[in-house]
Amino acid sequence: MPALALRPSGGTTDPRTVAPPAPVVARLSGEFAGVPVELIGRYVRDVSACAAHLGVEATAAVVERLARERLLALAWSAPLLEPARSRR
Repeated sequence: MPALALRPSGGTTDPRTVAPPAPVVARLSGEFAGVPVELIGRYVRDVSACAAHLGVEATAAVVERLARERLLALAWSAPLLEPARSRR
């Protein structure tokens, strides 16, 4: 199974080289102010590539909704606890 989505032309779509839709990134940046814009752009590109790979039409609405879910998971995740110190 290919790691990257195939385009109808037979080429591959590399999510690192495709520019994310600016309006989607702008809306999500406003909603998730504490997350770096570069990370939001990467999530948007990843979601778009995953949708294309699965054969789902990667409309702006679909990409925004899926990227928002990933960002919510990031925002709601608890930081890892520090490892317990060994007692002497």
